[in-house]
Amino acid sequence: MKCKCFGVSGSCAARTCWRQLPTFQETGRRLKKKYNRANLVALSANQVTAQGRLVVAKPHPNLIDSRSERDIYASHHSTRDLTLGKRELAFLEKSPNFCRRTKYSAGMTGRLCKNRKDCDDFCCGLGYNVKYYMKKGPCNCRMEGEGCCQVKCDTCFTKLEAFVCK
Repeated sequence: MKCKCFGVSGSCAARTCWRQLPTFQETGRRLKKKYNRANLVALSANQVTAQGRLVVAKPHPNLIDSRSERDIYASHHSTRDLTLGKRELAFLEKSPNFCRRTKYSAGMTGRLCKNRKDCDDFCCGLGYNVKYYMKKGPCNCRMEGEGCCQVKCDTCFTKLEAFVCK
């Protein structure tokens, strides 16, 4: 809810309020929080109950990567079916790793990073190479001739660097 006051000299003689969607950043923060709490699951035989809630079973052992994840899951969940609320997230398979080449992604190898300080995150910690190259372009442009619209430029080379994920 957002409100605004109206009145003489900043007094709040009249107040108007309205409902407003949260900011994009707030929506992203909430989704990220729900994503981090989502359950890795396998659907049970009874997918929808009379209350319209999704019922899911504990995850199939093949869907969990390591024994420690299986132990963590077992300690937080009983062996009976779980009931998820309407606003909870669940997923059937782990998210693909977009850092490495998979059937879902070309990975990060060979991708250009904009600047050195962001490359570690952008390249998923895989490292990056710095490549230097020369760019040809116009420079020292000036008006020439007696006409109003003739521009003459020299050709210059600028040394640039590119950051490429390993």
